[in-house]
Amino acid sequence: MEKNLQNLEYYQSLVYPVIVKKVNNTFYFYINELGLFTETANIEAGYRQINEDKSKLFEKLFSMGFINNIRLPGSRDIIKPQTLDEIKLFLFKFISAIFVVSIFSGLFFLFLKSKIPSINKKAAAYAVQSANQTLEKFSNLSVEKKENLRLLLRRTAVNIKPLTDEMRILFP
Repeated sequence: MEKNLQNLEYYQSLVYPVIVKKVNNTFYFYINELGLFTETANIEAGYRQINEDKSKLFEKLFSMGFINNIRLPGSRDIIKPQTLDEIKLFLFKFISAIFVVSIFSGLFFLFLKSKIPSINKKAAAYAVQSANQTLEKFSNLSVEKKENLRLLLRRTAVNIKPLTDEMRILFP
């Protein structure tokens, strides 16, 4: 319990940058890293209130066991390195699985082609042509579009993480 209390005191002693904005006669206070917001008519009361809100938030997070979710002052990383490593591992497994499935699909198609001579050659040529066109489209993308695709992939990975966590329970 004492160690937990020391951690709580440590977090409460951290100095977070407070954004203060005055509109008309009202002061608005905001701590970006914590998502805290308050408004007052007095600047001193505003600082007291935002610090009280910060302390209450830390106490609540500690009581609920969310100590690892507290963002430190000045932190800009939304994705923690551990989560990033998990995403990399997932993507490696996902791409490997797609590669294996593609190889087996190609081998299966070749097997069918050799066993069933009635497969239309035009259909086979169209499948090969479509695959080549898709690969060509990806290789000819601009740097900006490639970066947008990477960003979309990152967002998708973050969105499907809960699903992969649930699947990890099913397939240990």
